Amino acid sequence: MAAEFHIWRMDWDSEAISLFVDGMLLNKTLLSDLKNDDGSDFHPFKQQHTFCSIWQGGMKGGLLNDTKFPDRMEVDYVRVYQK
Repeated sequence: MAAEFHIWRMDWDSEAISLFVDGMLLNKTLLSDLKNDDGSDFHPFKQQHTFCSIWQGGMKGGLLNDTKFPDRMEVDYVRVYQK
C-alpha cells in the first residue's frame, strides 16, 4: 500500500474539517468542538490559511531516532478549491 499513490482530501468549511483517503472518511471534527487551551476566543481554524506542509518529528510528529534518511514522499499534485 505504501508503494502506491493515494488521494488525500481535506474538506474544510465553516462547520467542520473532514479528512479522506481514497474517498474513505477517516476523521471529521466540528469546528464548534475545537477550543483553545488558553481560553481565548481566537479560533485558528476560522482564519484564512494557505498551506502544504510535510512534518517530520516535532511535538506532534514523533521521534525520529530510528528513522533512516533520506526518505521520500512523492506528491503528484495539490488542488485547492474555494467556495
